Amino acid sequence: MKMTWKNLLIMCGVLIAIVISLGYLAFPHSIRQATTTPTDDCSQFIIAQEKAINSDPLVNTETFDKYPVASVLQTTPANLDTNSNAFAHEFRSALKDQLSKAGVNFAGHYSIVDVGMTGWGAGYYIVDRNNGKAYTFPYEATFLDFREDSNLILMNSKQDILNFIQQSTSPSDPCMSTGTIGVYYTDARPFYLLWQDNKLQVLGSGSSTPPVNPFWTEFK
Repeated sequence: MKMTWKNLLIMCGVLIAIVISLGYLAFPHSIRQATTTPTDDCSQFIIAQEKAINSDPLVNTETFDKYPVASVLQTTPANLDTNSNAFAHEFRSALKDQLSKAGVNFAGHYSIVDVGMTGWGAGYYIVDRNNGKAYTFPYEATFLDFREDSNLILMNSKQDILNFIQQSTSPSDPCMSTGTIGVYYTDARPFYLLWQDNKLQVLGSGSSTPPVNPFWTEFK
């Protein structure tokens, strides 16, 4: 058979494929699986998180229904008071846009909205739609749940964490960054926060303090 450049290229391609296959088979199984299984450190972080949420003593006692609101706003929600908060003034355009979409969604007459920034993650605001005054949500939340008819905020609830783990496409997904520099999904722990007199109270005797969102003090 006459050897042509085309035939030579085909033979080289076949030889390269054979070499790669033999090399793959020669590697230990654990190395070949490295892209589909979490690292040892990641596994430990996941185990620690699951242990924490499974031993959460408040998951069945601190519920939305336990902290109902007295009434729900019946009038047109007030516009943002841009002078009520320095951040509200700085990010007024984005805040107004989010408020127009959210409506009243928390504690009868408040709106909780997120105006995040790249690298900083979520930045939540609680806005009183009776008068437009804005309050910054001080904590660094990976997940946040709230209802229009309740004064309770669930931060990083057990269900949200488990849903994220179950919906992950890779075993190492829970060890990914949340979008905030230095913060990972495995860092999330449940906290129960009660909104009263325009202030947040951390529920649970002896509960640790939720991680503070550094954006409010470090952003310039």
